[in-house]
Amino acid sequence: MNPEQRSLDEQIITRYTGQPYRLPADLRREVERQWRGDPVLLYALADLDHSLRLAESWLLLGPRQVAVATLLPAGAWDVRSFDRARVRAVRNVPGLSASTLTLAWESGEPPLALVRYTHRQRRAIENIRVVLEEGLEGRAVNTGDPDDAYAEGVARPVREAQAMVAGRDTAVILRLLSYLRPYRRQVSLGLGAAALITLVSLLPPYLAGYLIDRVVRPAQQGLLPAERAATIPSRSVTLAHTGAPEPRSFAMRALFAPCRKSRPPSRP
Repeated sequence: MNPEQRSLDEQIITRYTGQPYRLPADLRREVERQWRGDPVLLYALADLDHSLRLAESWLLLGPRQVAVATLLPAGAWDVRSFDRARVRAVRNVPGLSASTLTLAWESGEPPLALVRYTHRQRRAIENIRVVLEEGLEGRAVNTGDPDDAYAEGVARPVREAQAMVAGRDTAVILRLLSYLRPYRRQVSLGLGAAALITLVSLLPPYLAGYLIDRVVRPAQQGLLPAERAATIPSRSVTLAHTGAPEPRSFAMRALFAPCRKSRPPSRP
């Protein structure tokens, strides 16, 4: 991997995952010291603990050993190493938000290692799993530079997602809408109820505009008999607001009180 690509991957990991972009140097030195100089071939961050909370543990693979290193509260590393030859089975159990990798020894015995990780570390863990499985079949795998393999495994899914949606806002919207498919009925009911509530809320302003245009202004201009103008608003508003007609009816009567007072006296 060229330096420019490595720098880009490190920036992607730091910005979009918030996780280390490489194995801590002090941990690498401690593990290689315990392995008596054998180098670290591959590594991955097991970012969940046994209760599925975010944590920092590293799974490391060497030519002859495997190690699991856990960061202690005091800042030191608890490193547990075992020989690769003891690994008889490799089991990976994928999950919706977390997966589990188990390195087994003999049947019925406790596992040599059990690590849990999120999808952000899926490809880095897969690199180690493939090498171990191929080793069980007697086949060697060229692992390359461990830092490049780790950075590529963690950053590549982010790059692919960016390339998929770059310049395609519609694709992002459609992808988000696809998550609503299991809830089609609830979404339809919610949208229908929202539309109905909106229509009902527009009824009072519509009636108010109708009364002003068809009753108030004609009554003020003398085009509508005052006696009729005083009765239409009260009946209309009471009909539209059957739940609470009194305040609105009272307001409309008060509005047209001058019309009642200005009626001509009746003939004897």
